[in-house]
Amino acid sequence: MLIKDYELRNRLGNEGIRYCKANFSKMIIMKKYLDIFNKILISS
Repeated sequence: MLIKDYELRNRLGNEGIRYCKANFSKMIIMKKYLDIFNKILISS
């Protein structure tokens, strides 16, 4: 039981890390787009 619990926790942890990395890269891309958008608004 303890081993299964540990395996499950590990799997959930890995999925969580992968999810965070995916969201983090999305946030960076969004920030780049927002920066470009702000520059366009300021320059126009």
